[in-house]
Amino acid sequence: MVRPLLLLGLALCTSAGCATTLPTNDVDRNAAVTVEDFAAWVAGHELDPVVDTFEKTSQLGFYTLSYRYHAKGDHAEFILNSEAILTPKEAEAKSAYRSFVIGARVARGELVEVTPTLDWPDDVAVFKSVVDGRQVGNVYVARRGTVAVMVAVGGLHDETSTYFEQTLEPALWALTRYDPVRASGRAVAGLP
Repeated sequence: MVRPLLLLGLALCTSAGCATTLPTNDVDRNAAVTVEDFAAWVAGHELDPVVDTFEKTSQLGFYTLSYRYHAKGDHAEFILNSEAILTPKEAEAKSAYRSFVIGARVARGELVEVTPTLDWPDDVAVFKSVVDGRQVGNVYVARRGTVAVMVAVGGLHDETSTYFEQTLEPALWALTRYDPVRASGRAVAGLP
């Protein structure tokens, strides 16, 4: 009962604005899933970035890495949204994972679940995003230990989701090794 209340408090605290936005550095950005991880996908396409934002926040011992990217060209478009939540305890990461899955399922369009191929996650849900009967993107939601992650791409996408997952794998392992406290250069109460 305490964990759901903690996550509810986290959600209320976020909406009330009590999360602390932290300065970011290369260590933080390298741990996040960003457009650099999808370089092979966007290569050969003339795309102009419209949105490219990265943010690190801390609240109640949780860290969040949020990345948004949107680029357009004459013949292609690429949209990437990624969010990773690093929690002090595995049970909290499980709750964050379930919240990500619920959030993905209520998103616009239809999600078709596909069989995951990676060994990285302890829990995983992989989807094709479909609008009007046409695939428009991929969604990956997973958890390993105390890390929960959601990555969604649109525009340029993978019809099978296998290449999508393979593209994500190195970034997911990097995220597993990431220490948000050390990257920030300061300790936050509640984290080891």
